[in-house]
Amino acid sequence: MKRAARLVALVGVIAVGWLVLGARPRDVVLVYDASAVPDATAVEVDLRQGGAFVRHARILLHPGEQAHHPVRLRDGAYEVAWRVERPSGALAGERTIDVDSDQTIVLPLGR
Repeated sequence: MKRAARLVALVGVIAVGWLVLGARPRDVVLVYDASAVPDATAVEVDLRQGGAFVRHARILLHPGEQAHHPVRLRDGAYEVAWRVERPSGALAGERTIDVDSDQTIVLPLGR
């Protein structure tokens, strides 16, 4: 009986650890590739998950460069609403990303 109780306790500890580690925020680098918009001066981004606001960023750009945006996000799907500013008028769009590990996600903008 003691052996069965220990086994149940061990399985419980493993299950709780799996839930806690699975819920930890991930280190994600979002790369906004504005190379298709050579006159881009800035990019603004809103991240939402399930309709709830998560984060906003505004990053100034040099012509043809990529903007790197390190964030900590929990696992799941996120909506990314982006807006590229440029002298000839802004471009905007949306993308969906899935986070399930520490990763780098490249988002081509203006295509």
